[in-house]
Amino acid sequence: MPEFQQATGIDPTDVSAHEGLAQLYLQQGGYETATLELKRVIQLAPDANYAYVNLGYAYYWQGELDSAAEAFTKAVARLPNDSDAQIGLGLVLLEQEQPDEAEKYITRGLSLAPDSGFAQYARGRLYAELGDLDQSALYLEKAVSQDSTLLEAKVHLAFVYAGRAQFDKAAQVFQALAKDAPDWAAPHAWLALIDYETDQTAAMQRELQAAVDLKPTDAVSLNAIASFYEQQRDYAQAEAALLKAKQTAPDAANISLALAEVYSAQKQYTRAMQMVNIVLSAKTSHVTATYEQASVLIDQELLDQALVAVSHAASLNPRDGTFHTWYSFIYYHQGRIDKALTEGQAAVKSWPYSASAHVNLAFALQAKDNSNLALAEAQQAVKLSPKYDTAHYILGLCYMDQGETSQAIAEFEKFLDLTWDRAYARDYKVKAQQYLAQLKK
Repeated sequence: MPEFQQATGIDPTDVSAHEGLAQLYLQQGGYETATLELKRVIQLAPDANYAYVNLGYAYYWQGELDSAAEAFTKAVARLPNDSDAQIGLGLVLLEQEQPDEAEKYITRGLSLAPDSGFAQYARGRLYAELGDLDQSALYLEKAVSQDSTLLEAKVHLAFVYAGRAQFDKAAQVFQALAKDAPDWAAPHAWLALIDYETDQTAAMQRELQAAVDLKPTDAVSLNAIASFYEQQRDYAQAEAALLKAKQTAPDAANISLALAEVYSAQKQYTRAMQMVNIVLSAKTSHVTATYEQASVLIDQELLDQALVAVSHAASLNPRDGTFHTWYSFIYYHQGRIDKALTEGQAAVKSWPYSASAHVNLAFALQAKDNSNLALAEAQQAVKLSPKYDTAHYILGLCYMDQGETSQAIAEFEKFLDLTWDRAYARDYKVKAQQYLAQLKK
């Protein structure tokens, strides 16, 4: 880098020097400085077409999606056969919750560079967003095998493994990331979450401490630590980590929505909605924000309003089949069991690895006295998410329906150990205690 800095000091109009500096800053994560250098390149040489590609990525990695989209759109127009430009625009559109448009550019990019690890990664991201974790894993594994330096591909692959309940595989990837990036706290926090799911208490505590000891300032690590604390119902620590992350990334939608979830869990519904509205007032992430809005309304048992929010989210992105899961939950608690059953079946078909989808379908099937099918759905939910409290509750109900007393007792006790105070779950808690008293007589 010194040689490029020296060159720009000697001749500030040296385009190649600015391009070299920008490339090095991009490689080292200095995206803000890279942005300044690339703007200078474009100012000096408006026909430096590839500068628009790099500028798009500089904005993308800073989370400035609108600016990234503008740069990539110009890059695609100037370089229609460049894979990086096509993939970049596709990734931005994916982040902006436009999967149909994203798919066009990602598919085009992959066709232009079928051996590109980065193109394989983008395709894997697309499949993950659409709920097809099997195809996602296939492409992300290809990406990692073709380019072992793709950190993003490794992270997303680990999450896909975890989503498929392949916790050992997820842990292996996170362990490798922790080794390759010893100063990065996020892999340790993610490992702590995996250890929690698999009852590795000592390892969980060790990994969390490793994450905290690194004193992270990046939003990704702080969000990962907050996720762990939220799982432990330590909302004060989760809030503190997220507020620190928000200082680092004030416009990051995922941080605002994570804060909304934490506030809602503490029954601070006004603050939760404020966080949701921050995201809704921006240009992107409206689908995710609207689902979080529905979640806050459900926490207040405002099911009719939540239903309106879910319907709006579904209209914004009808390809995102997660709305079936939300519909199934709401309809069940409104006593509309037939609708809950129909939506639950659609949810499981759209997102077969969603524990929530299986739980909601199990509740609807159990209400329709179909305990055999309900049992299978509940068992799958527990497999996918071992610490999902209501999955254990419905599993206990199914075992009780079938006269499996000892197994029902074990599941109700597991539910009581995991559950926390929130809408609807508090009713399950009362019932679980009553069932246990009866079963233990």
